[in-house]
Amino acid sequence: MQQHQKQMKAVSQKGESTAAAGQQEQQQQKEQQPRQLETMQQQQKHMQELSPKALNQCRADLSQSQFSKLPYIPVKTAADTSECFLASMALLSRDRLLLADCRNCSVKLMDTTTNNMMSQVKLPGEPWGMCLLPGDRAAVTLPWVKKIQFVSTQGNITLQEVVNVDGQCHGIDFFCDDNLIVSSTNPAKVVLIHIKGKVKKSVDKDSSGKPLFQKPEYLTVTRESQTPPVIYVSDIDTNTIIKLNISLEVLQSYQDPILKYPRCLAAVGDNQLLVCGSDSDNILLLDTLTGKITQLLGEEEEIEMPQSVTYCSLKKMLFVTCWHYGRCYSDNIVKVFYSV
Repeated sequence: MQQHQKQMKAVSQKGESTAAAGQQEQQQQKEQQPRQLETMQQQQKHMQELSPKALNQCRADLSQSQFSKLPYIPVKTAADTSECFLASMALLSRDRLLLADCRNCSVKLMDTTTNNMMSQVKLPGEPWGMCLLPGDRAAVTLPWVKKIQFVSTQGNITLQEVVNVDGQCHGIDFFCDDNLIVSSTNPAKVVLIHIKGKVKKSVDKDSSGKPLFQKPEYLTVTRESQTPPVIYVSDIDTNTIIKLNISLEVLQSYQDPILKYPRCLAAVGDNQLLVCGSDSDNILLLDTLTGKITQLLGEEEEIEMPQSVTYCSLKKMLFVTCWHYGRCYSDNIVKVFYSV
């Protein structure tokens, strides 16, 4: 009997100890919750500060992918006075695709699930390059009026402020800390500017005084596995992709006979870059570590003079725009492919 009472007492003490431990653990969890919430908020803020497009970058090896055609997206509207020239595009959240229509001086917002137009806004000039910004915004270059137009991408597309730039600014991407990287074709240079328009640094020549660029129409900043980020610039007159560091110093250049007249660039993850070969009629994948360039799509997939390209890793969908000197069918659509 005494032994039984001792056992019961031991069990009771153990239960009290377990309950106390449980209460202590609950208290610790309560104390950790604010810290965990703060950490999550910091991570979300960090992701926003990087670049919205980073959310669409993938880590898969696209060089091993096969692509099948999906229904195209028609983009010409009753408000358009010309055939479309879709110079650039960007993927937004909720299956939305933002397009810069150069010939119709407009930015268009498409729903990629229904292939319907959601919004369209006229610009004070012909747009070319485009990049996403934190806070549901985008920046669009207007090279022939030497301006950068900012737009809101929250709901319908609406115009915001305009910044004047020196030169015909074509390519553009968001850098960090409210900075933009832009490429100008006349004069040919790459410039780091503040989002308000103040020039911080520019480069047009190498250390020997030789011009670095001839016609740099597009560029992109990638920050997947590069610390700090690096910049890739496509030069259509030299058939070259040029890699720069954040100090605008040349790190490397890439060429290949299968790449002619390179235009839009799109980072798709660790050391992989999509490239539009406009005169070679292909979509290529550049391995920036090895320099190897692989063709993903070509004339067999009806790729003719591609202008812009982007990839959605979540849905494994590749979007391509082409412009074939007024070939209406090709000009007025976004071609869509599924990677398998």
